[in-house]
Order: sequence, then structure tokens, then C-alpha cells
Amino acid sequence: MESQRNPQIQKVFRTLQVGAVRPVIDSEWKLEEYEEAYKRLASRQAIGTILLKA
Repeated sequence: MESQRNPQIQKVFRTLQVGAVRPVIDSEWKLEEYEEAYKRLASRQAIGTILLKA
């Protein structure tokens, strides 16, 4: 099983490295606004990733 997993993981990493897959960012929040960001995440209205910025 391990030998099957390694080539798959390597393929995923190569795909990410060439930029063929990009994350979908829903919104960016200041770290101090983490409660509001969590509320958006918990509401299931977020489409993509929610970023907290320091």
C-alpha cells in the first residue's frame, strides 16, 4: 500500500508546484476578527478557504 501511495502523493505535489491547482479563497480576516471568521465558516456560507492574517 505504501508503494501505491507515494506515486500518488508525488503527483499531487507536482500538480501543486506547477500551479495547476489553486485554492479558492472565500475571505480574509484580521487575526483579531477570528470570531467573525469562525461564524462565517460555521454558517456554511463560505465557499473556499477562510484566511486569518496576522
